[in-house]
Amino acid sequence: MRFTLPLLRPSRILPPSSLKTAMVTIGNDQTHFWAGSPLNRLSWLRQNNQFLNNALTAQSTRILLLKSLNPLSSSSTPKKLAYLPYSAVEPHLGPKFGKLPSQDASAGDEKHYEGARLSGPVLVFLGIKEAATDPQALPEGGRSKAEEAIAPEGEAYFAVDATAWGDAFIESLNANAKEGESTFSFAEARGLMGKIDGEESGILSQARSVVDWNVRNKYDSGSGREAYSLWAGYKRACPSVFDGPGKGSVSTQGLQNYAHPRTDPVVIMAILSPQLDRMLLGRNKAWPKGMYSCLAGFVEPGESYEEAVRREVWEEAGVRVRDVSYDSSQPWPFPANLMCGFFGIATPDSLSPRVDLDNELEDARWFSKEDVLTMLEGERGALQIKLNGETFGASVPPGTAIAGQLIRGWAKGTAGGLRGVKL
Repeated sequence: MRFTLPLLRPSRILPPSSLKTAMVTIGNDQTHFWAGSPLNRLSWLRQNNQFLNNALTAQSTRILLLKSLNPLSSSSTPKKLAYLPYSAVEPHLGPKFGKLPSQDASAGDEKHYEGARLSGPVLVFLGIKEAATDPQALPEGGRSKAEEAIAPEGEAYFAVDATAWGDAFIESLNANAKEGESTFSFAEARGLMGKIDGEESGILSQARSVVDWNVRNKYDSGSGREAYSLWAGYKRACPSVFDGPGKGSVSTQGLQNYAHPRTDPVVIMAILSPQLDRMLLGRNKAWPKGMYSCLAGFVEPGESYEEAVRREVWEEAGVRVRDVSYDSSQPWPFPANLMCGFFGIATPDSLSPRVDLDNELEDARWFSKEDVLTMLEGERGALQIKLNGETFGASVPPGTAIAGQLIRGWAKGTAGGLRGVKL
C-alpha cells in the first residue's frame, strides 16, 4: 500500500534567479557519522492517529528492533541494520495509536490521545524515506484533516524496544530463514561505527536516543505514576490527565522540559597554539592505552558554547583560550548528546598544560602537525610517547568520531572551522 501527499519542491522555494546567490558557502556543511538520516521526520503528523496507523501497517513499512538499545542487524556483508515488516511484530506491539477500543469516545480531551499508546512496548515513529523527493520537502498549501491522514509516498520507519521479547522471537526468525538468506542478531551499537553506512547511522542515532529517553522516563516526575507515550514516542504524559479538571500532576501544568526528549550539548574542542602549529590533546585514564583526543565537556546552564569551551579547557588542562571558532556537530546517541565541535587558540602566556585542577585527565600535551600525521599515516604505534615512566605508541580517535575529524582537518588543512586561516 502506497500513499501520496503533495510535496513542495525546493525549486519552488527559491526562484531560479536566486539560486546562484543561495549557493554561496557560509559555513561547514560536513555530515558526521551518526548524522545524515535520509528520513523526513514529519513532526507535524506525530499527533495524527490515522496517519500513524496507516503508516505503521503499510506493507512497505520498516521497523527497527532494539534490545537494550542494541539494534537488530543482519549477517550480510557489509553490515546492515535489519528491519522487519509490521506483520512480523504485530503480535508483540500491543494497541495501535489512539484510544483503546474499550474507551469512551468522550473520555478526556482529544489532545491526550494524540499519537498515544497507553500500553505496550516503546514504539517511535522515525519518519518517511521519500521516493525521489527532497527529504525536507513540505506539504503544499493548506492541509485538510483528510490530507494529514495520508502518508507521503515512500517507506515509513519505526523503532520499537524489543528488550522484553526474549531470545525466542529472534530464534524463530532465524529458524524460518531459507538457505543462503541472512540471519538476525542484535549488534552492539558502538561496534557498528564505521561498519554501517552514514544514512543508517543517522536512523540508528535517532532511534536509539528516543527509545532510550522513553525507557529512562517511565514514570511521571510529578506524581510517580507510570507515564504513557504521546506524539508517537516524542512526548510522555501522566495518566492523571484523565482524572478530571484540577487533578492532574504538576507535570501537566505549563510547558515542562521533562515531557519531551532531551539532547545534552557537549563542546569538544581542538585547541591550537598561537602559531597554529601545535594542537592540545589529552587522555583519560579509562581510555585505551595510548589514546589521545580533543578535550570535551558538557555545557552548563546559563553558559554559551564559547564560554563552555574556555571553561572546560581551563579546568581540564590549565590553558587559557581566546579565539573560539565553530566547526561542525555530531549526534552521539550514548545516550543522547550533541557533540559541538570548535577550534580555539590558546593565549601566549598559557602554554604549559596541567591536569591537577579537576583530575579528569591523566595527561595533556601539545602535539605538532608532524606528530599527528605520524599517528594518522604511519604504522600503529609509530609515534612513541613517554608517560609515568612508561613508553607506548600514541593514537587518536577514528574518523567516525568528530574528535578524529577535527584532528584530521587541522593536520591536513581541510577543517571547515578554519576556513580562510593559513595553517
